[in-house]
Amino acid sequence: MNGLEAIELMKQGSQVSDGEYVYKIENNLVLVRSLNGKLFNIDNSFDFTSEYEEYIEPKPLTGWERVDGKMYNVIVVNDL
Repeated sequence: MNGLEAIELMKQGSQVSDGEYVYKIENNLVLVRSLNGKLFNIDNSFDFTSEYEEYIEPKPLTGWERVDGKMYNVIVVNDL
């Protein structure tokens, strides 16, 4: 989507990304952070000519995720 479409999507509460940065609108200001960053800063140079896509925050890993196609062995101990 182009910059104008990205602004409209951000007005609805979504975040967008250009592949390097994540953008959102809060209090009528465009905020930006790097993909790896945590804190948003005010963006004074939003590029309306760039291509954007909706950004969905990845879920944090818990360590209990399954690997596709793998079998798991479970040891069950019953102390009853």
